[in-house]
Amino acid sequence: MTAPSSGINTVSLEDEVNSDYEIKAWYDSATKAVYYYTEAGKIILNDDSNAMFHNLVNLTSLDVSSFDTSKVRGMGNMFFGDEKLTTLDLSNFDTRNLINMDKMFYGMSSLTDLNINSFNTSNVTNMNALFYGMSNIENINISSFNTQNVTNMSHMFSGMHKLKQLQLPTTFNTANVTDMSFMFAQNHKLKTLNLGGLNTSRVTTMEAMFNNMWALENLDVSSFDTSNVTNMRDMFGGVAKVTVLNLDNFNTSKVTDMSNMFNSMLTIENLNLPSFDTRNVITMNGMFGGMEGLKNLNISSFYTSSVRDFRYMFGLGRADIYGHDQVDHLEHIYASKKFVISAMETGGSEGIFYRRPSLTVGAGCTYVSGTGNPFCIGSTWVVVP
Repeated sequence: MTAPSSGINTVSLEDEVNSDYEIKAWYDSATKAVYYYTEAGKIILNDDSNAMFHNLVNLTSLDVSSFDTSKVRGMGNMFFGDEKLTTLDLSNFDTRNLINMDKMFYGMSSLTDLNINSFNTSNVTNMNALFYGMSNIENINISSFNTQNVTNMSHMFSGMHKLKQLQLPTTFNTANVTDMSFMFAQNHKLKTLNLGGLNTSRVTTMEAMFNNMWALENLDVSSFDTSNVTNMRDMFGGVAKVTVLNLDNFNTSKVTDMSNMFNSMLTIENLNLPSFDTRNVITMNGMFGGMEGLKNLNISSFYTSSVRDFRYMFGLGRADIYGHDQVDHLEHIYASKKFVISAMETGGSEGIFYRRPSLTVGAGCTYVSGTGNPFCIGSTWVVVP
């Protein structure tokens, strides 16, 4: 590349103190590419390279093959919003000192090919929204990633609408992660997800972790340690094709929010939650809402003395996530006399049995709450000791 002519509007990228050469960069609107020129043999990126190519919304080509990234600690938002790039080859990137990958590829909605196979992530602590909104890519390979020091994986793979294959490390070390909210949310095409051995012992929020994974067929979370989780809002909401969900080992003693937790899980017929500790839960709004295929629900362990909001807890919608009319199939709910409404706020029972007619009328009505108030339930309820 020759030096830019005097009429071109350039940006100086060199470190004014430590750089021996000038580095000039400019955007060419004709080719929709960023060019740079320097007399140096290579370009050594600064420790802080966050947002370096941030929001170059018309960029269609980027060559970073001459970059030396060995000193870089921050690459957060580096390619954020570069929505027209279709390929990005970072195979030459030396990331041995990298700490921050926050939103690094966020919103690269046209990207279909990303080469990060050689990344060394052993020092990275932040992978928040790393691939968020990469809505056209079908395959992501992070099998070489070392995630031993990562604390934040919120939204990490969220909004990858066309993703069909996700290659995770054989040992996906999440021992230090505290935030897994929305981690895989809105992945509409991914059918399989292997999370065996995932360490979740420090995680405090799993809000919407698998939300709207419409195509997912199997989900094994039986090994999850949820002893520190406080938020399970929308956790499995919209996981429409999973037919079996084993939560026998879930420790929910610290959870305060279970709203919409299973909402719109369309194909599950039997859901057993006999070990759920709900003594600290404040809201169960929409918790089992939209579960059209549900026939039997075991909530016999539920103690709801702290719950303020029961709205639409069991209610059906008029249409499911595919736009189809919803039909009630619920036959039995197993509950104990600890299912009470003593803390319910005014209006907190609105729509609780919406479009579940068999649950609100019928002979043998049992006052599950023990108060003789709004929870006069139909004969499909089975009260257990």
